[in-house]
Amino acid sequence: AVVTPAARWAAGGTALLVARELFVAERRLPEPAAVAAALMLGPGLPQTPSFAELRRSLRPDARWALAGVQSPDELWRAETAWWARLRSDGLGLLTGSRFGMEPVIGACALLAADAWQVGAALELAARGGGPLEVLHEVA
Repeated sequence: AVVTPAARWAAGGTALLVARELFVAERRLPEPAAVAAALMLGPGLPQTPSFAELRRSLRPDARWALAGVQSPDELWRAETAWWARLRSDGLGLLTGSRFGMEPVIGACALLAADAWQVGAALELAARGGGPLEVLHEVA
């Protein structure tokens, strides 16, 4: 609420985490996490019976993170899209010269996205490498 440019990132990221926990790890959320997720994403979310129902029940500021994802097997693509959105939005917050929190938030977003991309590159290298197209998925 205080860092308004990051509110959509937080909502989308929470939607991804909840989807992964419920439908990939197949675990129910612990009570404190379920309450926090319901406050951010919408009431009743931690009890959704299917991935499709989760997508439909998300609040609009979180729904974008699962756009185009039809099944839990595609969540990795949604996660890379989330990081790309963080990078793009962060860059947008850095453009122009102005006072305020926006440039600081933008710089933090870019640093986080860069760190995640470096981690992805290190993971790829640790697995013996691969085609560079794999890294373009996370750019």
